[in-house]
Amino acid sequence: MRVEAPHGGTAQIVDNYDLFCEGDREPHLGKTIQVLILKTTDFIVYLDEDLFVEWAFTRAYEAQADLSNLGHVLNRVSQVQAFPLSHLSIEQLTTFRQLVGEAVARLLSDRDPESANEALDNATKWVEGRNKEVARWWYLSASALVAAGMAGIGAALWMTRRALQSAIGAGAFETALGATAGAVGAFLFILWRSKDLPFDPSATRRIHWLEGVSRVLAGGAGAALVALAIRSEVILGGVLAASGHRLALLLALCMTSGVSERFVPSLVERVEATAWKDSTSQGTQKGAAEHTRRRGTH
Repeated sequence: MRVEAPHGGTAQIVDNYDLFCEGDREPHLGKTIQVLILKTTDFIVYLDEDLFVEWAFTRAYEAQADLSNLGHVLNRVSQVQAFPLSHLSIEQLTTFRQLVGEAVARLLSDRDPESANEALDNATKWVEGRNKEVARWWYLSASALVAAGMAGIGAALWMTRRALQSAIGAGAFETALGATAGAVGAFLFILWRSKDLPFDPSATRRIHWLEGVSRVLAGGAGAALVALAIRSEVILGGVLAASGHRLALLLALCMTSGVSERFVPSLVERVEATAWKDSTSQGTQKGAAEHTRRRGTH
């Protein structure tokens, strides 16, 4: 039997929830029952038209149940439903909300907060797994797109190598080609380490795209630095000069710098140490020469 609430609102008091089926309008909350999870005479748990978990119970159930012990679990249900889910498909969203609804159903039927929390833990693990899959896809697709573009630029550079070397010089050509190789190497690093890379499921698509693009471009920039260091003979000058496949070795080293996490930082540290040593040495020599000049004057 349904009795209108005394305040005159549209909500109605329900005495038997076992009468409702999917597609019905649940009169107490005013929601449409999209997916029915569990119903008894005393309570009902369902997904509404927006696929949110809803639950309601009769006055008799409220009178006999100690709801004070269940409130913290129901609060957690609301928290779990607030996870970022806009990127999930309707099927995935329905599955997740059904898992959350099962936790509410266990709580109201068994009045066991422990089993309800266990069900919420399973739902949380499931949605975090789906979120990480989406985040990984965003990251890999962005880095793959940029790496493909850099590889295409590298192919264009190679096909026009004679004209480019005549126009900009061999050094600039090799540096540009090395940068494209480094970008491809950075993408290889991402592929090999994608399972171990930390992904934040709550971050937006834009952040993951920015990180993927930045990683590939950073690999290209680092490779360009390696190519310049090799040409200026800061590193491997003799080895490169003695090689019969000079350009191939240079590109291999540039690609390795994109793959490696330590290659470019080690090079920067070496150049910095060398520059500091040379600067200090020149300062010492200049000071000694000034001191000798002053002694000669006296």
